[in-house]
Amino acid sequence: MSKPRLNMLILTIFVLFSASCSQQKIILSGVIHNRTDHSSELLEAKLLRDNETKSGRRYKNSAVGPDGSFQMKIKPERSYILEISGDEGYGRVFLPAECLGEKIDISYPVKETIVIFHTNDRHFDFNHEDELVRTIEEARARYNDVFLFEAGDIFVRHASRWTVNDGQPNDTAWYGERALQLVQKMNDLGYDVMTLGNHELAYIKDYTRQALDAARFPILAANMQINTDKLPQPKPFTILNTSTGNHITVLGLSYDNSKRNGVKELDLNETVNKYLPSKNSAAINLVLSHIGLEKDLLLASSFPQFDAIIGGHSHSLLEIPILENSVLIAQAGGNPHTMSDK
Repeated sequence: MSKPRLNMLILTIFVLFSASCSQQKIILSGVIHNRTDHSSELLEAKLLRDNETKSGRRYKNSAVGPDGSFQMKIKPERSYILEISGDEGYGRVFLPAECLGEKIDISYPVKETIVIFHTNDRHFDFNHEDELVRTIEEARARYNDVFLFEAGDIFVRHASRWTVNDGQPNDTAWYGERALQLVQKMNDLGYDVMTLGNHELAYIKDYTRQALDAARFPILAANMQINTDKLPQPKPFTILNTSTGNHITVLGLSYDNSKRNGVKELDLNETVNKYLPSKNSAAINLVLSHIGLEKDLLLASSFPQFDAIIGGHSHSLLEIPILENSVLIAQAGGNPHTMSDK
């Protein structure tokens, strides 16, 4: 009977030791460099726990010196989010645990950098893969918030194009293998979200469903009603979180011209109105669309509530994004249905 008591004693000591350590605190200090015409004493800071909505210790106005200096007690070995607010709005800074012993320099207004890589209409293309991987890795090493979006048509529905490097076309097994390979590559790259394109909606036997089911990212299409087991049920939208706890809402819209059984396209404007974001629903509201540039422009003119539309389908290469009705519109061209691994 002595052995069980010994185990209990060790467990009790461990718990008490952990609880004791968690009560230790350190001083977080820094300087807010106010780039506005207002006094630094009008600024307010709030400390949030990483990935939690629960507010931490509030930084009162009187604690901000004329030079913008501040101090607050925090628990070590935990990441935090520091929110600075004032007349120019608010911004957040992610504070990793390993940097809490350093003095923090912050400029106000706080500008958060969010990087979104987006592809569309790849149509089974594997070209420039090494370059894409290298670019994404470099961005992730530099920025906290890097996202990968796919705006649809990663597959090809035309049987005459089911070949690579001038091989034998019309092979549905090749289609299934290629589709699965592409989705797995997207998983490896860490894609965050995809909207279905018309080439995915034009399902081929069970191969399309099998490939899309392998995706480790949400697949969207708010205006598509799927009543067939040949396709997965898409979500209307998804919410992504930044390192500072801000939300990015992504609404997916698609287009269908295949008329496959079990696929019904719903009215675009009615769908958007149904999921239209409220003013304070998220820090950023995006559309990930596969409806073509012309419809993206109409969408922006009717719904300025969105911050940006990332599109596909029309294969429009917008090297400089279009600003329409205060909505940013982007699209990354597309592959002309000709596969090559050269």
